[in-house]
Amino acid sequence: MSLQVKINNFSSNFLARSGKHDIHANKMDIILSGLICGRFWLSAGANWSQWATSSGIATPHSDTPNYSRDELTELYGRAWMLNAYLHQSQNSSPIETTGFLHQLEKTEKGYASNWIGVAVAQKLAESLLGIPVLFHVKTIERQIGITATPGVDKPDYFGYSHRSGTYAAIEAKGRTETSMGKSDIRRFKQQAQSITAVRGISVEPCVLSVALLGDGTDKRLKALFIDPKPTDEGHTLEIQYPELLEVLHYGPLIRAVEADSKTQDISLKGHPGKLKAFRLGESGYLGASEEVMRAINNYLKKPSRESRQAFSKDIQEIHSPKSTLPTRAASMQTDVNGIKHDVSIGLDGIALILPSSVVRAPTL
Repeated sequence: MSLQVKINNFSSNFLARSGKHDIHANKMDIILSGLICGRFWLSAGANWSQWATSSGIATPHSDTPNYSRDELTELYGRAWMLNAYLHQSQNSSPIETTGFLHQLEKTEKGYASNWIGVAVAQKLAESLLGIPVLFHVKTIERQIGITATPGVDKPDYFGYSHRSGTYAAIEAKGRTETSMGKSDIRRFKQQAQSITAVRGISVEPCVLSVALLGDGTDKRLKALFIDPKPTDEGHTLEIQYPELLEVLHYGPLIRAVEADSKTQDISLKGHPGKLKAFRLGESGYLGASEEVMRAINNYLKKPSRESRQAFSKDIQEIHSPKSTLPTRAASMQTDVNGIKHDVSIGLDGIALILPSSVVRAPTL
């Protein structure tokens, strides 16, 4: 149950290893990472008037319940698209890209490759750097007041590592090995290096993460994780409302709770506590740990800037590697209503639960 990644150029302060390594990950982990990573999460809720309701900036809208339902439906669709692009017959098998992915029209394959690249970047950031959440720079820039030097080609994502106490900037790509040359690598590295600080806190490492999609006879999913080192020519990001980052990330769950969506308690063997699960389409669930649900319910008692700050503090405690809370990344199987499901839980306490028969179904 692993993803092979080639690690280059990291200092021992952040990642004390180099060369080829196998990272503990399965297909469900990659799908969940594709859902929770900045661009995907926010694309479902990036409208100011909608998410401002949950952030305490605006008054409630009458269409909140429908919006929550549609949002979860979109996430469900994204999960199944990623499921169609990847294959893993059992947890001990390598993750492979499917024939379906490689038969897509060029433009569609480009979008699909990017999605996989983003998902792999999120999983590697979590596993290697201890970063629970990556935020999409351009989306956040539009929504909550990031400022940076105009015209600078910025990296895709940034995230805070509680392990190192620094931010990381990550440029995420998805490519077949034969479609990427040295000039591409050089250009991607420069993009990763273009931010040197976030809110006055140094950005280090700057990372180029590339999901290698495989082609020809070898369709195994692999990755590159490279630190091109920061430069003195980068720029600083300032965030006007930093306490909104956590509210944005957990937005779909906040809105589902706010809409009084039906939930189901799911117990996991060997994992403390229960997941509160929201229906995701006809056969899946989006779950949250008890700690995350407690933080959301406290926040929704009276949304305000003070409650956002308290919510941010609660979530950072959950994310901290020193936390005594039981929320930790895990992969497992469980029975839900008599049907076996695969489960993946991220460091952020968000879980994806999908039927095992579909996740492991044969593909093209």
